[in-house]
Amino acid sequence: MVPIILRTRGSTPPPGPLHYAVTADGVFEVRETDIYRSETKSLVKLPGVERGSEYVEIRLPLLPAALMSQAVAFFATVNRLCGSEGVLILFFDPRTQSFRAEAPVQLVKAHASHSGRYLTSLAVKYGTVVRPAGYLRCGSIHSHADMPAFASGTDCDDELGEDGLHVVVGDFGKSTLSVSAAFTVAGRRFSTERAEVIEAFDEGAASLAAPPVEWLAASTIKFVDGMRTPRYLPLARVSAADAARRGSLYDVTALLPLATTAAPRGSDDDDIAELRA
Repeated sequence: MVPIILRTRGSTPPPGPLHYAVTADGVFEVRETDIYRSETKSLVKLPGVERGSEYVEIRLPLLPAALMSQAVAFFATVNRLCGSEGVLILFFDPRTQSFRAEAPVQLVKAHASHSGRYLTSLAVKYGTVVRPAGYLRCGSIHSHADMPAFASGTDCDDELGEDGLHVVVGDFGKSTLSVSAAFTVAGRRFSTERAEVIEAFDEGAASLAAPPVEWLAASTIKFVDGMRTPRYLPLARVSAADAARRGSLYDVTALLPLATTAAPRGSDDDDIAELRA
């Protein structure tokens, strides 16, 4: 058996003409002869060492149909009211094997166009959320409004900093929703099939249901035109009749009279900082 050592500051190479050294820069083959000593990157499998591969074994139960129905109701309502994304943070209680979702404070910007119409951006900015006692933070669910569900570059970047299950729901303008899911751990992203992580649920009924009021209360439109003081409108104050007066999916000009200059839940700082309690 060829010796294999883990090279640390105080390690000593074994005697003999050949050994392998596991280092921070990879595995090296070390040769000692009367005419040379060499260290070269090993191009062969280490003798006696089993091969490995990256994988993740998800030990969470399936996301319950009831929770997914609430999430879809929230995302569908946000899409109807302002044509933008929404986001929820997932928590899991290992003792009861139960999930919980919380809506962080989140903000959608509506910029004034050259025509004077206020159009929302698809992306949503969101803040932190307090972890409920006894729960572990285990991922997120967010929507893509009328766009398909997929992992955008921004989504991937956001997920890499948070181990857990990440679900995207999209195509709210169609009769059938699209759903994508992945589990991220240690900077690696593992795509999963929907049925492997989510219970089946009635998408149509969920899209028409009323979401939890506290989730809508966490969502705010910020009207920006560069000349005036920004105005704010919590989505919880927008009725179905108000939303029906809007123009295109992203046009929220009709909602401007409902907005005020008072930034909710905080000082008038920039972007999401102004929404923190």
